Amino acid sequence: MAKIKVGNCGWSYFSPRAFIENWREKYASRIAAYASMFSTVEVDSMFYKLPKVSIAEKWYKEASSVNSSFEFVPKAPKSITHNNFDVSDMPSFLDSAKALKADKILFQTPPSFVYSEKNQKTIEAFFSGLDSDFLPMWEPRGDWLSKGASFIERFAKKGIVIVVDPLRNKAPEGQEVYYFRLHGFGKKMMYSYKFTDSDLEKVRTYVKSLQNAEEIYVMFNNIYMYEDSLRFAKMIGV
Repeated sequence: MAKIKVGNCGWSYFSPRAFIENWREKYASRIAAYASMFSTVEVDSMFYKLPKVSIAEKWYKEASSVNSSFEFVPKAPKSITHNNFDVSDMPSFLDSAKALKADKILFQTPPSFVYSEKNQKTIEAFFSGLDSDFLPMWEPRGDWLSKGASFIERFAKKGIVIVVDPLRNKAPEGQEVYYFRLHGFGKKMMYSYKFTDSDLEKVRTYVKSLQNAEEIYVMFNNIYMYEDSLRFAKMIGV
């Protein structure tokens, strides 16, 4: 049976006092309070700015002191994924990822990086050169899941975890690890979306159908993510 982890795309907006009475008396920091409630978090802030290694080490120490199995999932900076795969920041990014004791890293490409034979070769070359200490995960935006569906299926078989929003798309079958990011609906207001019980039930049904997976991550990325993720964790029994 797959190990299911429910978390959120960051903790910057997490307000411990909304969930934990007198939280400052119990926990050293916001990330420590977060780790008392969740098993994992995506470090979305690294997409915008890389932390010093000492800061990453502090985050890990504070979270693990509360939850020894807590897991950080670093998101690669846009200076790499949104800048023609300029790898100048890759060493610093991987240093921070190692400080967080991460074994998976997330890459999200922009909608402008569309499916084409040229871009297919670019993404293959990029992932083939990654540090083998990490399991690479890729969230392709744009038309890859439609126009490049056959390539995506083949790429997943090479060990690249294909990341999708489970309320919009299905991930390639047969992956040992599944990583889902729920973004909400609507155009300008998509992050203001609050997931309904019906939405969450659809995700639960999909997750439960993945019988042969080893790990499944369900990560929320909306304004109400902390409330919605707790509702989903309760619904799925983790």
